[in-house]
Amino acid sequence: QFEELALEQTDEWACELISRILDFVVNRVPDVWELEINEEQSFAVNRAIESGRTVTLGTLLTNPTDHTRELKCMILMLSSQDQHILLPDNHRPLNQGDKLLLCSAQDVYDRMLWTLMNENALNYALTGELVSQSYIWRMLFGKRITINKNGD
Repeated sequence: QFEELALEQTDEWACELISRILDFVVNRVPDVWELEINEEQSFAVNRAIESGRTVTLGTLLTNPTDHTRELKCMILMLSSQDQHILLPDNHRPLNQGDKLLLCSAQDVYDRMLWTLMNENALNYALTGELVSQSYIWRMLFGKRITINKNGD
């Protein structure tokens, strides 16, 4: 589908696309892969959308170890219901069932997987705040936790 739609674009569009890809692949063939927003491939994102949180395409591109930086990746196409959007805007909200075609530097998928599958990593991408659900982590960093007599 991407190839068919890309062939309909102008030469200027194609040159811009290639230029953007070359910015992050540097002497290597880029990885091109597909992703669907669902329970299996993007558990944390799917769950956040279910609970009413807004997750944008740009959230997926956030570096899971430094939310001020983006991963070396771009979204080539968003397929939502029967609509196909080439080079969608990063501010576009995701919906359950959306399908993405991505192009990235090598190993980006492994880093993006943290944001896709881990709720704490997704929260960091969304807010810039690190929040741990681990009792030991909170104790080490001085956040007090009150445990009542029932063990809750």
